[in-house]
Amino acid sequence: MVKISVIIPVYNEELYLEQCLDSVCNQTLREIEILCIDDGSTDASLNILEQFANKDFRIKVFRQWNQYAGTARNLGIQKAQGKYLCFLDSDDFFAPDLLEKMYQAAEENQSEIVICEAQYFDDKTGEIIERNIPLERQFLPPDSNNFCKNNIAEGIFQITNGWAWDKLFLARFIQNNKLRFVGSRTANDGYFVYMALALADKITKIHEVLVTQRIHNSNSLVNTRVQSWKCGFDMVDDIKRGLLEENIYVQLEKSFLNWALKYIVWSFDSMEAWEGKEQIYNYVQKAEQSLCILKYPLEYYYFPTEYSFYKQITQKSFGNYVADVMMKMEYERNRLTEHQEQIITILNKKKWLFPFAKLPQNSSVVLYGTGQVGQDYYKQITDSGYCKVVLWMDKKFAEKCFYHEDTICGWIKELGKVNYDKIVLALSRDKDIAEATELLLQQGVKRQQIV
Repeated sequence: MVKISVIIPVYNEELYLEQCLDSVCNQTLREIEILCIDDGSTDASLNILEQFANKDFRIKVFRQWNQYAGTARNLGIQKAQGKYLCFLDSDDFFAPDLLEKMYQAAEENQSEIVICEAQYFDDKTGEIIERNIPLERQFLPPDSNNFCKNNIAEGIFQITNGWAWDKLFLARFIQNNKLRFVGSRTANDGYFVYMALALADKITKIHEVLVTQRIHNSNSLVNTRVQSWKCGFDMVDDIKRGLLEENIYVQLEKSFLNWALKYIVWSFDSMEAWEGKEQIYNYVQKAEQSLCILKYPLEYYYFPTEYSFYKQITQKSFGNYVADVMMKMEYERNRLTEHQEQIITILNKKKWLFPFAKLPQNSSVVLYGTGQVGQDYYKQITDSGYCKVVLWMDKKFAEKCFYHEDTICGWIKELGKVNYDKIVLALSRDKDIAEATELLLQQGVKRQQIV
């Protein structure tokens, strides 16, 4: 009996394919099939697939002309014989026990979807980076790892990302709901994933990192989004249409609109080419008529900064937006020039440079952390006179608050006693930054106040 069908679309990934396949072939769960769909590769990917297939009978190789990953995954679904479906991109890799733990969770809970934690591998630096989903803890039930839209309707789209490779799907559930990936160049998995989340009666979350996504891969189509920026907006439209057809849009509207808002602003911010930015900007102005994000006030949305920017897009031409950006850049350049000599001196002497450009001059800041980063930051602030530290926070000050020069040194309870513009995280590790951010948000600090 095939317990899990692992479906891997492959296109020109000769550099990473062996690591990907090794991570699947060496899984502790042995009753699997590995369906590799070569999407018209022009490098050695197909040869690598055939070599692995000759060594492991569980690997089956299929070929198609280049039709992108969504179509390749659909072919895998069509050929799959496993009770569950699992997807993996050909430059990513699984932990050795991912399939066993996902399968066990699905069987024990009779789940239609199982989700695990993931991490990033930076292909440029070789670093492992922790992944953080900002609103996950806010919406997941605190007393259970099982949930569905009926108990987290306002956050069903916020508890995970819209990719398939950190999830296990019951094959019968996918077939009964006729769910398939779209055939677009990019953003081809969002419809499948979010509609599955919306339709599932039971979803289980495993709070353990079991899969690694490679980022900064120069071969990834994500690097050329300017050629296919509209795919993401088509995905947004498709999901809304799907929710309406299933008569669950009203129930999930708040979660959907908050996700759509966040995705749209991210698409604009992360687009490096100004040509692409202009296309997105102009498209959003027209798309608001059908999306109706501005139908609700600011308080309806989880990310007020994104809402304000989105509203600005609908009210201002792209030319005016660019003019505002240029004026701001000129202002920042002039502002930094005033302190250029002090900042250059600091940069030459210090390992950690205080983020001068992210704070207005003469602002009041809370400095979070008294390690080497915090000490460097504090010295730079006092040497330059650029801003004022009104509170220096650290957990070691939890028992006793005191003054260092003119600055209060204390912990969380002191935060409500001072007036501040920004909180600067003087931390070096991603994990510490994520934990500190979560703690501050729980205390009512606005995300845009955290630097």
